[in-house]
Amino acid sequence: THTHTHTRLLNRRTTLPPPCSTAIGAPDMQRPTLGTPHGNRRGMVGDGTVVVLGFPAAELASKKRPVTAGTQFKQSLNALIDILMQKTPSYVRCIKPNATKATKKFDQQLVEHQVKYLGLMENLRVRRAGFAYRRAFPVFVERYKPLSKHTWPVWHGPLHEGVQHIVNAIGFGSNEYRIGKTKVFIREPKSIAHLEARYNKERHRLATSIQAAFKGHMGRQQFLIMKDAVNMIARQWRIIAAKRHRERLQRAIGVIKEFLVGYIHRNEPVNNKNRKFLKYVRLSWLRQLRECLPVNVLDKAWITNTPPHLEEASRVLQRVHRRNQVRKYVRELPRQIKPKMEEKLVASEMFRNKKQSYPHSIAEWFRDERLASGALNDSPLKSTVDKILAKTPGAQLKYISDVIKFDRVKYRQRERILMLTSTSLYIIDPKKRTVRLWGAWQCMTCRAVPHACGRSLRTPSFSLSLSTRTHLHTLFV
Repeated sequence: THTHTHTRLLNRRTTLPPPCSTAIGAPDMQRPTLGTPHGNRRGMVGDGTVVVLGFPAAELASKKRPVTAGTQFKQSLNALIDILMQKTPSYVRCIKPNATKATKKFDQQLVEHQVKYLGLMENLRVRRAGFAYRRAFPVFVERYKPLSKHTWPVWHGPLHEGVQHIVNAIGFGSNEYRIGKTKVFIREPKSIAHLEARYNKERHRLATSIQAAFKGHMGRQQFLIMKDAVNMIARQWRIIAAKRHRERLQRAIGVIKEFLVGYIHRNEPVNNKNRKFLKYVRLSWLRQLRECLPVNVLDKAWITNTPPHLEEASRVLQRVHRRNQVRKYVRELPRQIKPKMEEKLVASEMFRNKKQSYPHSIAEWFRDERLASGALNDSPLKSTVDKILAKTPGAQLKYISDVIKFDRVKYRQRERILMLTSTSLYIIDPKKRTVRLWGAWQCMTCRAVPHACGRSLRTPSFSLSLSTRTHLHTLFV
């Protein structure tokens, strides 16, 4: 029966685990059933409820020997060891600076005692005697692969060869490291420090390179975007420029047609067909005329390729421009030049178209003194001339020059000086200083005679002849 079976199981398992047992799978005999108050625990044990709950019917039907408490404890301990083996333990030894946990207080004896009994010095000696650094190949290669160009960025070969490339790139000696089957061993801490320093330096370099490459990539992407935008703008602008060029060509074709029609009807009176053409011809002719206008009074050149319908305008403009030039020239003349110009006008009225050499003498000013000895003020004849002018009130010196007198019979040459005043003509002997009056003249005649060049001027009393050199060299009485 059911009651007899429970009684037999209870007598069979007389030893139960203690209430504080932590073995995995051990039932807690003191844990109450859900919904049962703690005051009824003793009654539950007495009536066999705990046995029924702790041993299911499926387990009772099985013929397999149940697991004992020792086996359960062993299984729990093995599971704990498996969990611990999957971890990497780090042994931390804490050293108290003082017994009171006070800040800024260091008890040297207490610290030395802890170091001695924790075995730190022995651990250091062991570490120094052996290899202080040991890492598996995958970890070592993954961390320090930037130090060799063979292993960077990815190493696909055997791990021990990758480790060998790295230590060769660092420059370790043969006694500083050893390569095992699965790990690499480094003896000295300074070698480890050198390895980390190289790693940090290379890491910064790689970070800079990666940053530069990324910036270059982003810059290129931005450049490509800007290039596409520029190409689009250029394409649109070329379209607009082509349209504008086409419009200009169409306008040019229209203008050329109008000018061809105007050229065909250029000799007709002004009408709608030739109005624009004649206007353009007039403007072009005026521009050419502006570039070739005479620059002085003596320049009489004028534009020659004048259209027929502008010949009258050309003559009017030439006359106006000529008058304007003369007016400007006269206004700019100094006062002391005007008397000389008046003398030139008188000579022009007398000798123009009558004397062949006259045009060559136009550019030379008339001179009142032509003495071989020099200026009259520096000449010994100055006193004689002053005496002659003092005898005749109001007389002014007009001309004085060296002349040659020829005798009537033998034509003997004699040096004389001809002096012409506003009232009289005198012949002076430069050696004897004698003065001979040859006659009285009107003022107008006295102005004209000394400047006459190359022609004979006759009077009832005497005759004068002038050479091309403007020296009076003959005198006939």
